[in-house]
Amino acid sequence: AFFNTNFKIQADNNNLKIRYLGRKYEEDQIHLYAEVFIDNTPKVFKIKNTFLIPFREGQKNIIHFTSNGFKKSHLLDSSELTLTQLLKQ
Repeated sequence: AFFNTNFKIQADNNNLKIRYLGRKYEEDQIHLYAEVFIDNTPKVFKIKNTFLIPFREGQKNIIHFTSNGFKKSHLLDSSELTLTQLLKQ
């Protein structure tokens, strides 16, 4: 429930089903792994990640996004909770 509340992925404003793959603890970091499958490439892709941001001052979350050879990393914090990515058609 905590995962689904704090991590959401949308393609063209439709919520996607997220497959939680697991987590790994490394020093003061938690690495969470998840994937989604999409039949068609969307025009707009959104990732919302609020893990620990309300509970820990200065919390920063890194998103690594990969799709069909396209890769992007983005830093989210309390001032920006959602990555919105326009994809090339």
